Amino acid sequence: MEYQWNIQYEYNNNILELIRKSKNMTKKEFDQFLDIKSSKFRNPNLLPNIEKAVERTKQAIKNKEKIMIAGDYDCDGVTSTSIMVLGLSTLTPYVSWTIPLRSDGYGLSNKIVDKAIEDNIDLIITVDNGISAKSVIEYANQNNIDVIVTDHHQLLQELPTDICVDPCITKDYPFQSICGCMVAYKFLRMLIPDLHKQKIHDEIAVLTAFGTIGDMMLLIDENRKFVSKALSILNKKEHISYGIDALVNHTKLKKGNITSSDIAFYISPSINALGRLEDASVGVQLFLSDDEVLANTLAEKTIHLNNKRKTIQQEVVNDIKINEEEPFIIKVLDNIPAGLLGVVAGKFVTKYQKPCFLLHSNKNNTLSGSGRSYLDYDISKCISENFDICNGGGHKASCGLSLNKDNFNEFKKRCYANYNNWLKTSSDGNKTTPTLQFLCELDGSAINDHTMSYIKQLEPFGTGNSVPQFCMKDVRVVD
Repeated sequence: MEYQWNIQYEYNNNILELIRKSKNMTKKEFDQFLDIKSSKFRNPNLLPNIEKAVERTKQAIKNKEKIMIAGDYDCDGVTSTSIMVLGLSTLTPYVSWTIPLRSDGYGLSNKIVDKAIEDNIDLIITVDNGISAKSVIEYANQNNIDVIVTDHHQLLQELPTDICVDPCITKDYPFQSICGCMVAYKFLRMLIPDLHKQKIHDEIAVLTAFGTIGDMMLLIDENRKFVSKALSILNKKEHISYGIDALVNHTKLKKGNITSSDIAFYISPSINALGRLEDASVGVQLFLSDDEVLANTLAEKTIHLNNKRKTIQQEVVNDIKINEEEPFIIKVLDNIPAGLLGVVAGKFVTKYQKPCFLLHSNKNNTLSGSGRSYLDYDISKCISENFDICNGGGHKASCGLSLNKDNFNEFKKRCYANYNNWLKTSSDGNKTTPTLQFLCELDGSAINDHTMSYIKQLEPFGTGNSVPQFCMKDVRVVD
């Protein structure tokens, strides 16, 4: 793969000053960024409708109503479900939970509501989903089930219910890059004022950090402070919970040295693998387990499925033939689990330097799948500008969609046209060549403990706060 090199600055002894410049921060802003302890954790009551949600939940607890937590099948959904159940279970025994299979579709569905009706549920609380479930919530309401939505995704239509807690539905909440798990955590802080003093708090905080990192939220602002504190808990406490301890042990991570990068590379993908290949409910069972033997069995299964996911993923990337003459990779793959389409698409993007949609066939003459973008191209526009032939949504870098098989060739044609138009109108003539961004060029003498101590001050690293990259020229790699 060919790259452009962009070396931002000439090296000087003050690495932190170069990093400050690269972040476009004033000295005061950068000092505040480094001083995590003094940064603020934003008040939960700033979240829209959170007081309504808390009052309705208190009413349910007082009246001994049955409450169902409805989550999602990714890392954020699993951790959100787990912490909401852990928190509410300290207040009422009438709490159950559910996570859909990937084949059931994303988020709250009529199938989940039917299960709630069967179980005589009075109140459903969604976590990490629900903002787009208006028709499903209406169905629940028609069957005398109230619904509280806690979510963090963008509102695309009208509010699904008047008790909808989501930082993105108004401008009242000043930092919108919090995950579903963080919304659930803040809800619990409002519902249980002394939560931070309770035994379960450390467990809930660590799971919230897993969700934040796993959902690739920006590690700036309050997320940076929160994840830093949670990592400190994880590294210093010998026992947090059977589930967390078992998962850490089976990933071979050593407490005392676990970083946000370790969570991103080992913990989060393992939790995600459950929903991609089998049933994400295993993750909730793991984190709610109060039995050490069961927790170790579930953790072992979680790691096994993640290793299986990596093997399948690599085989597909190596074996599938791609027409490299086409500007955009769009393929139907029915021989791999549907849950792997997104991650495999990402691998294809890296390998072939092109945007990619991977789809699979459904029984009702439809195709569904995932897209991953290349460089700064907004792949979600392939969906939002073509609602006449497909459905779905997502972000600039990734999205999900479904369409009728009869529209597949037309969809390909429009994607090619959209991408080619982006290439032509781009102001950067080398837009299709990825760039390696380096802070500066180092000489050998600069690679020392002093430099490393500077870099360590920037942790935790993640989305929005990446590890600074350096380069050396004219060297021969010996070992």
